[in-house]
Amino acid sequence: MARVFNFSAGPAALPLEVLEQARDEMVRDLKAGKGSAEFDKDMIPMLDRYVEQVKLLSHSLNDIDSLVASIPTEALRRDKAALEAKRSGTASQALKDEYSRSIGEIESQEKACADLEDQRELLRLRLGSSANALKQLKLDMARMKALPEAGEGQAIEAIRKKASELAGYMDDLRTGYEETAKDPYAELERLVAEADVRAARLPPSDEGASGDKSASR
Repeated sequence: MARVFNFSAGPAALPLEVLEQARDEMVRDLKAGKGSAEFDKDMIPMLDRYVEQVKLLSHSLNDIDSLVASIPTEALRRDKAALEAKRSGTASQALKDEYSRSIGEIESQEKACADLEDQRELLRLRLGSSANALKQLKLDMARMKALPEAGEGQAIEAIRKKASELAGYMDDLRTGYEETAKDPYAELERLVAEADVRAARLPPSDEGASGDKSASR
């Protein structure tokens, strides 16, 4: 019995093996069905490339998920609030400048986090589109198998149209994957590392700073 693929579950619930098995089933139908010579030349390589693009985006999405999960966003908010309070409470211009610099670093991290969240949503949407496109093509192929011989030519043209749309989705997927290479991964990781350096060099309070100055005299 043929396996039923739950395409409507959404990209997060759609494992890559399901897409690969759907691709394999479609290839079998292409080779065994009507007008197979019309399709084998173009459709099978296109399906292979399409699934590979989906794999690339899925791996990229997993990377973003892992990175976002590792970001201590709540701690960043607390650190920023504490630094702003210290900046307001000190009369030392040198400390004000240092606090402002540290606050700016946290704001850069927050901006990078927001950019990652946007990129993750973009990838989720593209993966959802890819699953829907594959589902539609599979349904069209099933309808073609049920058509009488007289309707075969029209069905082939309809499948070709859908294949062209699928190729368009594939271009979008490729664009989306290339965009992920420009994501602020390296920048965000650099900023997170700098946060540790900032915590080590920043005095805990004005009083601590004053005490250090007195001890040095």
